[in-house]
Order: sequence, then C-alpha cells, then structure tokens
Amino acid sequence: MNKVVFAPLSNTYSHITDCLAVADQLADRGCQIHFLASRDKQNFVATQGYPVTPTLELWEGRGEQEVMSWFDDPLWFRDVVVDELRVLQDLRPDLVVGSYRYTTRITCRRLGLPYFSIMGPNMAPTFHRYLGIPRELVDDRAIEVLLRIYRERLENVKTALPAWAWSDLPEMRSLLLGRRTFFHTLSEIEPLDGLDDSYAYVGPLHWQGWRQYSSSSDYFSKANCRVLVFLGSVIASTEALGKLVVALDRPGLESLVVGAAAPEGISPRLHFTPAVDLEVALASCDLAVIHGGLNIFQHCLALGKPCLVIPHQVEQAQNALIGEQLGIARNLLGRGLKGELSAVASGDVIKRLKVFLRYQQEIGKASVDQLATAVEEASVNLEWRARCQSIGSLWQPRFQAHHGAREIAAAIQQQLSGTTR
Repeated sequence: MNKVVFAPLSNTYSHITDCLAVADQLADRGCQIHFLASRDKQNFVATQGYPVTPTLELWEGRGEQEVMSWFDDPLWFRDVVVDELRVLQDLRPDLVVGSYRYTTRITCRRLGLPYFSIMGPNMAPTFHRYLGIPRELVDDRAIEVLLRIYRERLENVKTALPAWAWSDLPEMRSLLLGRRTFFHTLSEIEPLDGLDDSYAYVGPLHWQGWRQYSSSSDYFSKANCRVLVFLGSVIASTEALGKLVVALDRPGLESLVVGAAAPEGISPRLHFTPAVDLEVALASCDLAVIHGGLNIFQHCLALGKPCLVIPHQVEQAQNALIGEQLGIARNLLGRGLKGELSAVASGDVIKRLKVFLRYQQEIGKASVDQLATAVEEASVNLEWRARCQSIGSLWQPRFQAHHGAREIAAAIQQQLSGTTR
C-alpha cells in the first residue's frame, strides 16, 4: 500500500481542506494517508479520520499572513526544515503533497521523495505582476523591483542550509513548486504564459466534509438571512469581529457570520456558525461579504452571487481585482490606491513601490462606515444581483467540467504506479 503524506501550510483551513479533498480521493483508491499540520490545527485534521503529526511552520510566531516576514530569520527557517525532515524520515512516504508550504520542496529534495504541489497561479514565479493592482498601473521597472524583493527574501535564508537546498531556486516563490504543480482554479480566471507539462489547471477542489454543517442552511430558510459573511481566519480577531457586529447590524439585515462564536449582547438579526457548506449557504443568500480567498471567490462566481471583498492579503486583493473585472465583486479597499498610483510617474519605481507596500499594510482595515454603507447599497441593487446570476450561469458549466481533487489523485496514482518501496 502506497503512503502519501500531505503537508499543507496550516495558517488557514482552506489549505488543509484542499489537501483533504485529494486525500479522500486517494484513500478511496487504497492509499495510506498521513498529514502534517501545525499544533493548533492537528485536532481538526484528526477529526477527519487521518493520522496527523504536528510540525513547526514558518508562520508560527510571525503572523499568519505576513509572508515576507517568514524569511527574516535564517535560524528559524532552518529549525522548521530540520523538524520537517525528522518527521518525513520517520514516516517514510512514497510521495508528499504540499500546499503553499515553503519548506517541503527542500525536505523532499533532501530525502529523494517525489513532491507534488497545490497552489494558486498568482504565487507562481511566472506571475509577473503586482498582486491586486491593474496591469496598466504598474510598469516593467516596478515589476523588476518586486521580483528583486522575492530574490532577496530567498537570499536572506540561504545561510541556514547547505548549497544542495537551493539549486535551481532563483527566488522565494520557487519553493512552492513541485515535480507537478496543480493550480486549483481555471486558466480562464488567472492565465499564465510559458507553462510546461509540470503545471496543470485542475479547477476548484471541493472538500465534501463541510457538508456536516449543512444544517446551517436553516439560518437562511428559518431566519431569512440575506447576507453571508465569510472572512476566513481573520474573523477570529476581536477587532475584526467587533467591526462586523456593528457594521452588519446597521442595515438591519439578517446575516450569517461563519467562523466565529457569537459575542454577548448582539442583535438577534446576526447569526453565527463555526462552519458552513458554502454551496448550500451561497445558494440561499443574496449577498456575500468575503475576504477574497480563491475557494470562496470561485464559489461566488460559479453560483453567480454578488460579493463585497475585504482582502486581508495581496493574493486576495488579486482575486478581488479579477472579480471586479468579471463583474461579480467589489473591492472595499484599494480604490484610493489606484488613484495614488495613477498620480505617481511611472518612472518613479521606488515611490510606486512605497505606495504599494503601504497598501499591503492597509489591507483588512476597512472601517465600520465603509462596510455598512457598502452592504446597504449592495443589498438593494437588484440590477447587480441579476447581472451576477447571468455571469454565474456562464461560469458554472466551466467549473462543472472539472473535478480538481479527482484529477490530482489520478496524477498521483500514475506517479505511484512507477514507484516501488
């Protein structure tokens, strides 16, 4: 029996559930499954019936979303790699699957293990744009500055490990690639040029485990909830939750907030649930307030639901930009940024970069008034809602043509068929 180890970056549940979707497919095909996860997420994985080993992860103690800071300390980078090496040596897998985990390509290289990766195309080294900013606002010189930052981040940790770890790795995003790299979206959403056969677009990965929360659809049928709020792990912060409670109550709409416990003394119009079956919830709501993660964004697109996006990191800002271009999303942040960039001369690369970096720091800081006003306006915009439904009817067949988890599992099984222990 082949053993496959899944090593998702555990700073967010979506990376884990993407891997769970593929793991379920492989388990049905007779593979032995094992997971690596951070200590605060290991119980979640264990409840899905898979053995899990806790490991150190780069983000721990450095901010779940502050990716650049994960490369500040070479000794910490080394400690994470050494810990992962120890675990993989003990597990002796036939193949490892990672998702957004910057250390696993190195550990698999050291152990001679085939490594497959699941990620979004906007984190691939061939993506040469500023995330979340329209292409026409950033010139080639500004792009070169950004690429230099990616190279410098990798150089900063190279002292931590011997030369074997870094061969053929020109910059930090190269660490995310595998022998096969699977983009969990469609090429029509985020196309990249110059890809070889080691890359594949497979469409969204739908983990069926969320269906245990399908009873949360009662909120829509019984309480007539009209707004679904899904902001990922950010919702757990007191500041973000406090803003939401005030902002959502002002329009007087019944709303369901996913991922947080209900604070005391809140309006009876606000309902809370730890998790939700997104297909059920989105099919019932009129409007979604989201963080712009790729999974929830693609659900909104497939179901034709208008969404207000409050991005908390630049990849989510990129998805918000795509959503605006397609017509289903409105980014509550970044409009001032576009004006600032337009006012800066294209040749002033450093100034433009400073504007962009300040924008990164502002991501996730939408005000209460900004959110409440946007929800009020969107909730009564019947024309936008109808337009989004038409957009969804065009995109849903494209999504249905793919079964991402099954396609990845088939590729893994093909790799394993040529592997002997």
